[in-house]
Amino acid sequence: QRVWFMKNSMDRRSFYHIKDSQYTNFLDIMKEYSDTFGQSVALSLKTKDGYKELTYIELKRLAKTLGNYLMENADVQRGDRIAILSESRPEFGIGMFGSIQTGAISVPLDIKLTIAEHTHILSDCNPKVLLCSSHYLDHALELKKNVSSIQNIFVLDEEKNEHPEIMNVFQMRADLSYSFKRARSMDETALIVYT
Repeated sequence: QRVWFMKNSMDRRSFYHIKDSQYTNFLDIMKEYSDTFGQSVALSLKTKDGYKELTYIELKRLAKTLGNYLMENADVQRGDRIAILSESRPEFGIGMFGSIQTGAISVPLDIKLTIAEHTHILSDCNPKVLLCSSHYLDHALELKKNVSSIQNIFVLDEEKNEHPEIMNVFQMRADLSYSFKRARSMDETALIVYT
C-alpha cells in the first residue's frame, strides 16, 4: 500500500507539473502541497469505524488554526519548545505542522516511555506547551505537575475524555486572515528527538 501511495504521489507530481524546486522554508512546501493536492487525503488512520482522514486543505487549516492560536493565546515565541505526546494518528500531523508554523521547536515524545522518563526529557528541553491525544491526556496532566515550564496543555483530537476543560484543536478559534508568520530557513532547528 505504501508503494502504491508513493507511485500515486509521483504521478500526481507529474500531472500537476510540480518541479523539484528549491524551497526557502518548510511553510512554502506546505502551501504548495495544500494548493496542489487540496482535497486529496494527506493523512489517514484505519479505525474500527472506517478511516479517519485529513485532506491537505484540512491539515493546512487546522495546523494554521493551532499555530495562530498558540502565537496569539499561549504566547509561543520563535525557539520555544512544543512537546507532542500522541500515538500515530492524523492529528499528530496537525501538532507537528502547527508548531512549525509558530517558529517553535517540536519535541515528539515516545509514547512507550514512563512518566518519570518523560519528566526527565521535558525537564531538559523545557517546553512551554504540551500537545497530546485524548488517550494520553492524564499522562500529560501528570507531566505538567512535574515540569514547571509547561504552561498549557492542548488536545489534538476530538475524542471524548475526562477533562472537557482542556481545549482541543477543533475548538480553537484563531485569526486565519494572515498567512504563516514565522517561516524558518531550511537550516534552522525544527525538531528535537530524544533517543
